[in-house]
Amino acid sequence: MITLLQAESLREYAHSKGLRSIPKDFAQLKREVEEPDNKMSRDKIILGKKLFFDKNLSYDRTIACAKCHNLEKGGVDAKPTAIGYKGQENPSHLNSPTVLNTNLGCKACHFGPAVGGRMIQKFPLREYNSILSITSKFDMKTNSRSVDEVAFNTAMQHDFPFPNRGGFMGKDGARKFRVPILRNISKTAPYFHNGMIKSLREAIKIMAKYQVGVNLTPIQLDDLEAFLKSLDGKLVEYKNRDEK
Repeated sequence: MITLLQAESLREYAHSKGLRSIPKDFAQLKREVEEPDNKMSRDKIILGKKLFFDKNLSYDRTIACAKCHNLEKGGVDAKPTAIGYKGQENPSHLNSPTVLNTNLGCKACHFGPAVGGRMIQKFPLREYNSILSITSKFDMKTNSRSVDEVAFNTAMQHDFPFPNRGGFMGKDGARKFRVPILRNISKTAPYFHNGMIKSLREAIKIMAKYQVGVNLTPIQLDDLEAFLKSLDGKLVEYKNRDEK
C-alpha cells in the first residue's frame, strides 16, 4: 500500500520527468495545444466537431469519423481492424487508434499529458526471429538486471511476436510505429497495429520481452497493469468562455 507521502513523492517525480495532468479548462487546453501559426477559435472547434460526425465525408456518405473513433469507447471501436465502405476490412488489417488526447502527446516516448502519442519507434527492438533467445529479469531491490533465460527459438517465424495479419510492416516497411497514447489504454483493446492481442496484460508481457528483453514476474505484471489502469479518466467537457 502506497502512503500519502509516497504518492506525493511519486507525483513530484512524475512532474519532474515531464508528465502532466490533462488540462482542466479551455484556457489551459489552449496553452497546451495552440500553435503560433494555427490559432484555436470557437468557429474552428465547432467546424471540427461537425466534420467529425459528418457522414458526407465518406465515399458513400454512410460512415463518419466517429464510427471507428467512438468517444464513448475510448476513442476507438474495440475491433481488431477498421471496417469501412460496404463493410470492407482495412486492407492491411490496421486497428483504429484512439483519437482522444492526440494533440496532447509529446515527442518523447511516454511523457506529456497524453503520456505518449507522437513519437515513431521501431517494434520490436529485439530481433524476434533470432535463433538464440536471451531474456533477463529485473530486480526492483537492486535496480538491476540478470539473465533469466537462454533458449533456442523454435517458434513459428513471424515479423512480430504475434501473427502479422494484414502484412503491414510499419512506416517505410521498417517496423516503425507511432508510440501509443497510454491515457485510457485499458479501454482501447485490442492492441498493436493489427489488433491481434486482446488483453492489456498480454500486451505488457510482449512489450517487456521484445522491446526491452525482460521477463516480468506476476507481481511486476500486476503492478504495471495497475499503473496503466490508473491512467484512465473521464472525458473533460471544455467550454470556451465566449460560449453562452
